[in-house]
Amino acid sequence: MENYSLGERIRKLRIRLGYSQFQLATHLGVSIQAISNWETGKSNPEISILVPLANLLNVGTDELLGNQKIRKDWEDRWQIAIANGGHSNALRVAEEALQHLPGDRLFRFRRANEEYMTAAISDDVESRKKLLASSVQHFSDILKEYPDYEEAGIMLVQTLIVLDREAEAKEIADRLPYKDKLQLLFRHGEKRKQQLQKLTEKAILELLNLLLDQQNWKAMNIAKAVLDAVDSDEKLIYYRLNQLSQYARLYQNADDSESVLNCFEEMCRIVLTFEAKAQTPSSNDTAFLSYPAGVPSEEELKLWVLEAMERSEFAGVSTLPRYQELIRCLSGSGSLQA
Repeated sequence: MENYSLGERIRKLRIRLGYSQFQLATHLGVSIQAISNWETGKSNPEISILVPLANLLNVGTDELLGNQKIRKDWEDRWQIAIANGGHSNALRVAEEALQHLPGDRLFRFRRANEEYMTAAISDDVESRKKLLASSVQHFSDILKEYPDYEEAGIMLVQTLIVLDREAEAKEIADRLPYKDKLQLLFRHGEKRKQQLQKLTEKAILELLNLLLDQQNWKAMNIAKAVLDAVDSDEKLIYYRLNQLSQYARLYQNADDSESVLNCFEEMCRIVLTFEAKAQTPSSNDTAFLSYPAGVPSEEELKLWVLEAMERSEFAGVSTLPRYQELIRCLSGSGSLQA
């Protein structure tokens, strides 16, 4: 039927299936006049009507539009784009194909999928967000017309998870007929999240170890910034104490006794208030760092600070009254000033 006009194809298919113009109009929610205008070539169906119209006439949109040859040409271009391995190029081909094949389900899926894939390799944060948001919209539009389209449902849920819209993803998954399969996706996503968390923890600890070995002002300032950003619950207490100890050594080299004692006082304050914090559940649900060597005891921490303060390089401040008071605090016979 590809040599006929669109209106002629609609009329011949309608008659073949025994539909009257009134019946076709009723099924599509349009007027009889609209059907008549289509069939006489005065107007064409809107793009949103093409899929339900093709379904009613029991043909694909390609056959309805007479686009078999056009579609083959775009399919060939698509295969070339995929073979060349560029997702952005494949996305461009899908977008161009839909200008010639409006409503084509496969190319609509390909466009949404390539938006997701292009976002995955993008270094531009804003571009990535826009691509993922567009992908969500396009997958959603497909599912409105084809709720049984399993691939589109899986990709929609996966894209929402990537966007941290997990509650929305679960709500959609529960409504789809293949929700059992989607539950596997959630479990896989949780496993990936745990793996990423472990890798992040390892990277942070390795960075801190590297910085604390440098023993210079720049490295210590960076280490402090890292600890301030990730250690709100003081789970990396040994790293925090080590960083303060390194600061004290740098101040000692600069003959700044007051700053040395300030570092010691902060170390004592952390140790003497740590036990209560360690026993209190964290209020920060996003905290993820664990104790590298388990939860330390108060005695272990006091001993660590005491040994750090009694290094030979700090002999010059060990006779000062404030230093002696800090030692008494660690032994339990003194108290820190507020």
